[in-house]
Amino acid sequence: MGDRPAHTLVVGVGNVLLADEGVGVHAANLLQAARLPEHVRVMECGTNFMAAATHLRGARKVVIVDAVRAGSKPGTIHRLTYEELERAGAGLRFAHQVSLLSSLRLLRLAEPALAKAEVILLGVEPATVSGGMEMSPEVRAALPRLIEAVRAEL
Repeated sequence: MGDRPAHTLVVGVGNVLLADEGVGVHAANLLQAARLPEHVRVMECGTNFMAAATHLRGARKVVIVDAVRAGSKPGTIHRLTYEELERAGAGLRFAHQVSLLSSLRLLRLAEPALAKAEVILLGVEPATVSGGMEMSPEVRAALPRLIEAVRAEL
């Protein structure tokens, strides 16, 4: 089996059992049902970004969708490049056991071609990450803008 052709991968990250923390998964599910360009693949990986490893091979662009606490108003959509993620470091908080940035660093070491791919994080500021499957009104209202932001990246 040969290498897959260059593609754009959209990865929804999050835990749907923790309210707004599931926004990336919800967005990925909506995008999987949408008409997208042929070169676009969409997946959700729960809270384990490392599960995306095999899907990253050949990606020229990776768009990650997740809840990100950056201290802004709930529902705010943040757009960060990989370089901006590196600079922000501990200033961003994710509700995952292994941070998204740590996972990206490991994957870039394991898959050198990924270091050449453009990596974009579209993060939504959560209102709550406590138990419950319902997103807050602020994050639910931001979901259409988030989907449009992903489409703009494609």
